[in-house]
Amino acid sequence: MALTRRLLPSLLSLAAVTAVAAVPASALADAPWSPPATIPGAAQLTAPLVVTSTGQGVALAGANRSPDAPTGAASELVPLGLNGAVNGTIRGLRIADGQLATYASNRTVVAGSTLDARGTISDKSHVQVALGTAGGAPGTLRGLSGSTSEHVFALASDHAGDVAIVTGNTKRRRVLVRRPGSSTFRSVLTINVSSRARGATVAVGPQGDVLVVWEDDHHIFSRHIGRTGHPGKQFRIGDGVQSRLQAAIDKSGRELVAWASQRVNEGEAATPAEVFFATAAPGRGFGSARHIESAGATGAGRFVGDPAVRLVVGPDGTTTVLAWTGFAGTHYVARAASISGGRVGAAQIVSDPARNGVLGDLAVGPGGSAFVLWRAGVAGADPDGTPSGVLAAVRPAAGAPFGGSEAITPAGQVAPVAPTVAAGPTAGTALALVPRLTPAVDLQVAARAASGG
Repeated sequence: MALTRRLLPSLLSLAAVTAVAAVPASALADAPWSPPATIPGAAQLTAPLVVTSTGQGVALAGANRSPDAPTGAASELVPLGLNGAVNGTIRGLRIADGQLATYASNRTVVAGSTLDARGTISDKSHVQVALGTAGGAPGTLRGLSGSTSEHVFALASDHAGDVAIVTGNTKRRRVLVRRPGSSTFRSVLTINVSSRARGATVAVGPQGDVLVVWEDDHHIFSRHIGRTGHPGKQFRIGDGVQSRLQAAIDKSGRELVAWASQRVNEGEAATPAEVFFATAAPGRGFGSARHIESAGATGAGRFVGDPAVRLVVGPDGTTTVLAWTGFAGTHYVARAASISGGRVGAAQIVSDPARNGVLGDLAVGPGGSAFVLWRAGVAGADPDGTPSGVLAAVRPAAGAPFGGSEAITPAGQVAPVAPTVAAGPTAGTALALVPRLTPAVDLQVAARAASGG
């Protein structure tokens, strides 16, 4: 099904996308990543991962039924050193489908859904949140008022300790905010949605303001919530179908939104994936959405796998990078571009353009350093029959191009879904979580040292 309203042509034309030199396949760098190591008791496919400013990594994984998993827990919180090794006690949590964020120098917040008597998420479940210390106790899980039948759509925070959560069900989306020094989350906005509503996401700006973005009735909407908790005007910023949404606020207060729209029916792509970007200058409304790229083919297994698009503002608040799954010639590719002043710069193909590769994740570190991960050998969603693997491209600083491909997994190791990456406190350092199909699914961690840059 086509979008209900044609958006204005992109300022970033397809010619500009394809004109930028790609990283050649021959540029495969020496492997600066440590060999992936299995996390004890972890069974989740895609798991949230953060690294605090003090260098403490934390992963939130699903717990399996092995003796290594915490007894009776649906999830486990895993402390990780920058060398990729578990460096503390793995702690069980009785929540599932969790989200994880970090704030201050080493604080974390986790949110997820409780399980019913059958051990599943149902309309009897509610949302619980815990505030804790990275590498230490996660804190006590406390229920959010009015969250029965809801689940967590998104979680975000800032360095000061402002935390925003989007919860919801088939009828509504709620934005709840916790301010520094408080353990209470206050509902600041309820959004009534139709039966055709899909995803939602949230961002917290450096001043504690909040941007919520959601899809309903094939339109993308946004609303800004000020530091005092008062919601601003609702904007319809574009159109989308089954969209994967991204939102951010930079240091200047500029609001940024990106999304990938694609109709998928029972595993078949009915439309190509369309990537869009929209922005609002401080104190202004959103301009016309920009069409970034039409990515790929249609048909069975040819939809673009998650995340499809990632938009990240770095810790300096000024460096913004957009990454997405694109299409070049006959292959899916991972692309990345810098954003400055709301303008999308020239895109670079970071994966090997001679074979299929789909975006896995994006992280931005100190000084504008950045990491893009992708899965090779995947034609949108399904394997293409060529050797698979998870690879990375690294940018040493803002303004520099991404370097050659760095292998994270051994050649041929199957990653059934997207990996996750988090930048370390020093440029060039990072942790990556890689799902592995063995044929059971487990979760592995790899580390990148600065000397590998």
